[in-house]
Amino acid sequence: MRAEARGKAHQALREALRREAQAQWDHRPMTPLCLMESLARVLPEHAAVIEESPTTTGGYLERVGALRDPAGYFAQRGWALGWGLNCAIGVKLAWPDRPVLAVIGDGSALYGIQGLWTAAHYRIPVTFVITNNTQYKILKECAEVLRLPEAAAGRYVGLDVVDPAIDYLGLARSFGVAAERVREPDELCQAVRAALGAGVPRVIEVPIAS
Repeated sequence: MRAEARGKAHQALREALRREAQAQWDHRPMTPLCLMESLARVLPEHAAVIEESPTTTGGYLERVGALRDPAGYFAQRGWALGWGLNCAIGVKLAWPDRPVLAVIGDGSALYGIQGLWTAAHYRIPVTFVITNNTQYKILKECAEVLRLPEAAAGRYVGLDVVDPAIDYLGLARSFGVAAERVREPDELCQAVRAALGAGVPRVIEVPIAS
């Protein structure tokens, strides 16, 4: 009885979270919850997932039960940046028969963006979703946790990726990887589903709310 009650409570939490995401479906720019719900809807059961977008993903795929194989889930909870994009390439080399989805923040991507050349050169079919909030948001949050004086005053020097904005589509294409920008959740579902089955590396940039 106790296990049954806990199971029902857990399921209720999952359903509540998905309803919250659905309630944000019409928000633009797309919210992090809406983006993650879009991915949850099309994630294949045997997919491997790499997450390095810590202020966006929020453990959403875990929390709603979208991850069928925990062994194929790679995420980092500590203070490190820049590992995700190239980790995804390694995961695909290790598991060539599994679709690989990498959810990478725009700031995180910039630490290892040259890995896209490797994906293109060796034709490694990873789908890279770049969540673009035009900032190193995790560094801002870490500065707040550390109570740094400039963060307390609301000043984050060098942590807003604007003026000029980075053209992630042009950047991906310069490395030889096809790329597209998606602003609508239903369009994101379609783009990710198509990319996972395309057999080539692809970048999907999604502008999101900060």
